[in-house]
Amino acid sequence: MKIIKIFQENNEVIELIDNDNTNRVEYTAQLKNIFESNDVVILETSTGSVIIRPHKINAILVSDDNELSGEDDEIVQNTEDFIRG
Repeated sequence: MKIIKIFQENNEVIELIDNDNTNRVEYTAQLKNIFESNDVVILETSTGSVIIRPHKINAILVSDDNELSGEDDEIVQNTEDFIRG
């Protein structure tokens, strides 16, 4: 299961959960396409969908649920997992 945090330019965070079994590296590579679009993008996960304007997104953090330690600061500091726009 993946936990996706979308960091918007207004510093608000959208959090989604996806029950995808793809490894995190491949999953993150697929999300990279969001930043390559100039149009509105629909991100669909197993728990819902969100409509995104790529130019309003600063970063996306993807973590596997078994990696979470419960402290968001540790996750945010691990910048290897970020896709940056």
